[in-house]
Amino acid sequence: HHESEADGEPMIDRSRRDVSITYFQAFSSSLSIFQDFDITPSQNISLVTGLKYERKDLPKNWESTATPIIDIHQFDAINFIPPPAMPRYQAQNRIIWTDFGGYLQFNWHFSSNHHLVGGIRMDHNSEYGTVTTFRGSLVSQFKPITLKAMYGEGYQEPTTRLIYENWAFAGANAALKPTHSRTYELKCLFVKPHFSADISSYYIRTQNSVLQFQGGAQNIGRKEIWGLDLNVRAQFFPSFLNKLSIWGSYAYIDARGDEEIVTDASGMEFFRWGALGDIADHKLYFGSTISASKNSSITVLGRYIGKRKTIYSNPVRTINAYLLFDLNISFRNLFNSGLGLSFKIKNIFDRNYFHPGYAGASSGNSPGDWVDGEWHGSLGYYNSLLPQPKRRFCISLTWMQ
Repeated sequence: HHESEADGEPMIDRSRRDVSITYFQAFSSSLSIFQDFDITPSQNISLVTGLKYERKDLPKNWESTATPIIDIHQFDAINFIPPPAMPRYQAQNRIIWTDFGGYLQFNWHFSSNHHLVGGIRMDHNSEYGTVTTFRGSLVSQFKPITLKAMYGEGYQEPTTRLIYENWAFAGANAALKPTHSRTYELKCLFVKPHFSADISSYYIRTQNSVLQFQGGAQNIGRKEIWGLDLNVRAQFFPSFLNKLSIWGSYAYIDARGDEEIVTDASGMEFFRWGALGDIADHKLYFGSTISASKNSSITVLGRYIGKRKTIYSNPVRTINAYLLFDLNISFRNLFNSGLGLSFKIKNIFDRNYFHPGYAGASSGNSPGDWVDGEWHGSLGYYNSLLPQPKRRFCISLTWMQ
């Protein structure tokens, strides 16, 4: 707002709105060396092993330049954007990470229809220490059916921003450690010459997940995800067509974990266990390709994404479900010249739909308003809803010799 004086008393012009632009940048570099080895000690046993070394020179905080605050009516988008900060090496704002690791995996065909895979991996990071993970799977074939049982471990290292950034709203903690996960999966495949189907069920459990809050972050999160995937594909060869393909896939996800910050009667804050936000329980993808000849085809694609509950910090509590269709008409080797032409329509029925916002997604969806002479705008920095493209067309021309 702008203040002026009348009769010795300051007057506030509530109608003025100001703007300032900040340019954030980060410079980093890395050197990576990998070496892998394939070893076959016998016809039924094979080994794969390898080593890696990586050195990363990373920034702890953003480097930024900002413009002064001015009246929005004086804003010039072309000339007002601040120039980027000059690249400079500031030792106090740098961290050197070194990673050294190795792995060993074996594949043992102990019979003609069964084989076992097992592996171990060890990684050492100069900042957060050593992590060891295991994996294994058993595959059995009873044609036309194949059964798979799999187990795997993994980890996700925290980013330098989560560890070092000192902006109070960002949430950082220099003591953060990697997040660990364990995955169990069972899968069944059925394969025939013109038909295939598979169904799989998996369970993922993470520990030590990084949970962010205003002014900090901690390794206190847990997540449990149970999912079911189903895929079907079929091909037909009617006399009046070259080929007809139909496919579809369905996914169900039940994801729960520590996410929402709540306060108990004593004023203590804790993360409450519940459904994880921004994840659709149901997803369906389907489509069909009609090939009138070997050089022409029409493909129709559809996708359904179910209703999504958003994360706790998003004031828009749900994202509506949507159903979209795309069309692709393609011609190959036109006039025996090697030319290809395709015409695509995305979002055929011009549906309005949204994805959940990024990061805290706390801005809300109100355009802002004046209340009792004061401007009330966005509730946070990050959009609560991300609008997606409406109907669009694409024509492409390719040439292959």
